[in-house]
Amino acid sequence: MIGENRLGNKPLACLAVSILLLMACVVSGLAVYYWWQAEPGSLASAAPSLGVTQTLAVTPTYTGTAAAIPTPGSMADDSSVGSKPDDAIITTEDLLSHTEVPVRDRLDLAQRFGLSDQPIPAVVLATVPVYSVGDQETFWVGESDALRHFEASAVLRYVGDHSYWWVERGQDVSDEAVAASARAFEQGIYPTNRAFFGSEWSPGVDNDPRIHVFIGN
Repeated sequence: MIGENRLGNKPLACLAVSILLLMACVVSGLAVYYWWQAEPGSLASAAPSLGVTQTLAVTPTYTGTAAAIPTPGSMADDSSVGSKPDDAIITTEDLLSHTEVPVRDRLDLAQRFGLSDQPIPAVVLATVPVYSVGDQETFWVGESDALRHFEASAVLRYVGDHSYWWVERGQDVSDEAVAASARAFEQGIYPTNRAFFGSEWSPGVDNDPRIHVFIGN
C-alpha cells in the first residue's frame, strides 16, 4: 500500500515542480523588463552579455542658428549673389525695353524669303476706289479646313465709315441683319481693336482706308 501511494504521488510532485519553475521564469522576466525601463542606458551594456542586438533610435537636437531663407528682395539686395557685377545684371523688362523690335513688313519678308525677285509695290491702285450699295465684285476666298482657295461673287450691302459689307450671291441675309452687324463692328469692335492693338495698315494695298467684310459660305 505504501509503495502504491508513493507511485501515485509522483505525477503531482512533477506538476508542482513545473509550476514553480514557470513562475520563477515569469518573475525573472518581469524583473529584467522593469530594470530595462528604469535604466535605458544600461540596455547597451547589458545587450552583449545577454546576446541581444538592439538598435536605438536617437533624435538629434539642433543647437545652432537656423539659416535665413532668401527672398527675392533679399537676393536682389545681396551683392554676394552671382558672379557678375551689379551693372552687368539685366532684367527681362530692361532687355525688352531696350530692344528694337522690327516692324512686320510683309513685303520685306516676301523678298527676304525669296518669294519674289522683283520689287513689290505697297499700293497697286493709284486712285481711291469708290463703291456703292448694290455693286458686285468677285473675291478669292480661302477655306482653311480644305486648304484651298476659290472665287465667289458678292454684292455690296452696306457701307460704313470704316468698312464695306459684302454678301455672297445666293445667301439669304436681311438688310437689317447686315446693318446691325455693321453697327456693332463700327461702334464697338473696330475702336476696341485699334485701342488695344493699334491701327491696321491704312490705306492698304488697294489704296482704300475701309476694310472689306465678306459674308458667305
